Amino acid sequence: MRIACVYLPALPLQAHVRQAPHVAGMALAAAESSPLGSTVTTCSRAAWAEGVRPGMSVSTARAICPELRVIPVDRAVYRRTIEAVVESLMVHCEVIDAGGDFDLIAPRRAIYVDVPARTRGASFGQKLLTQLSRQGLRGRVGIADDRFTAYVAALRTEHRGQPDGEPPLFHQSCTVVARGGAAAFLAPLSLGHLPIDPDIKQLLETCGVKTMGDFAALPPPSVARDRVEPGTDYQALARGQGPATLNGLRYGDVAARPIVERIDLEYELHDYQPLSFILRTVCDRVSDRLQGRNRAANALELSLADSSDDLHWPGATTDRKGRDGAPASTSIAIPLDRPARSGRNLLDAIRSQLDRSQISHPIATVWLRIAAEVEAAEAELDLFAQGNSQRDLDRVCDAPQSGAVGAAGSNPNVAYRSKTTPAPRHSRRGIRQHNRARQQVLRLFD
Repeated sequence: MRIACVYLPALPLQAHVRQAPHVAGMALAAAESSPLGSTVTTCSRAAWAEGVRPGMSVSTARAICPELRVIPVDRAVYRRTIEAVVESLMVHCEVIDAGGDFDLIAPRRAIYVDVPARTRGASFGQKLLTQLSRQGLRGRVGIADDRFTAYVAALRTEHRGQPDGEPPLFHQSCTVVARGGAAAFLAPLSLGHLPIDPDIKQLLETCGVKTMGDFAALPPPSVARDRVEPGTDYQALARGQGPATLNGLRYGDVAARPIVERIDLEYELHDYQPLSFILRTVCDRVSDRLQGRNRAANALELSLADSSDDLHWPGATTDRKGRDGAPASTSIAIPLDRPARSGRNLLDAIRSQLDRSQISHPIATVWLRIAAEVEAAEAELDLFAQGNSQRDLDRVCDAPQSGAVGAAGSNPNVAYRSKTTPAPRHSRRGIRQHNRARQQVLRLFD
């Protein structure tokens, strides 16, 4: 089995930027509160350039960078982001190991997936990167025979042309390690990639062991194995013999979670017409998650609020009142005429419902939730426009009949070929493809 590692750097900040795209490029920092004060856990590139570092107190960071925008740690946002990534990646793979919730605020996050058989690693990695971009995230992909080598391949990248003293710009890439080439790939890399104690690493470097190849060539420990506490074999990791198993998620646990997407606006809107640009992004994200679940939406629920506070879904028309007594949040139920999972169909249904709704408060936050789901087999495939299914079926599926020139008058949608008209010559491969397409259309409209 080949393993692909999806590396997501600065996941807390990416989750906040995904929810509020207008803060991209600002000096941001995610801070966690404690009894001893607030501490910076992750900072953006702009904040790093000003001197802000993780582990620094918020007061010190503000003194260094006055325009710093501090965002409190929100584990619910990070959890929703990971769920969206996992469900969108289910379109291309079946087994996904997303890890637990213990490291939701960690600056780095790695998701491991299995590479399907008979799939080229580079093309599969590009599909994963495209899916991440559709969800508003950026990352890198590494593919190898074990988890550790795949992680190092996703983490390792060469930066060229960057001025000295500046951190390199992040770019998306896919690194594929050949089968059986994990040891050769890891040998020239430094010991910093191994999760060993810093003091031990400094001792090894003092003794001349500076690369993972040198560390893997060391003799085994002289102490008997049965007397050593079980743990990670770092030499096996350096040799490219790390764990190659995945703790895949169960489909029932994924399908039981509701699909909820949210976007915060930079400025308040007083009209629903400009919302089409925001709703298109939200519907595309929801569509990718539905396709990963292999399900279709049967009902939607749209909430428009005047603030970025978390909303609940009581099902009422008005969720909350403003200070002056005017409605501050509106929840709109959107039933669908037929199950759908494409972003365009979802957007059309929302637009038609907004045209009939009256919104009397400013809009600062948009929430979209799938209120009801059905199996994808129950949804009608949007291969043809509505109302033209029978016409297209007659045109594609009806076979030409010789000597039936006048039969076209009984069905104006079907034009039969005359006996004197020579039939075009097709190859055997073309005939087989035509027959398979014809049978597929017949099954769709059976």
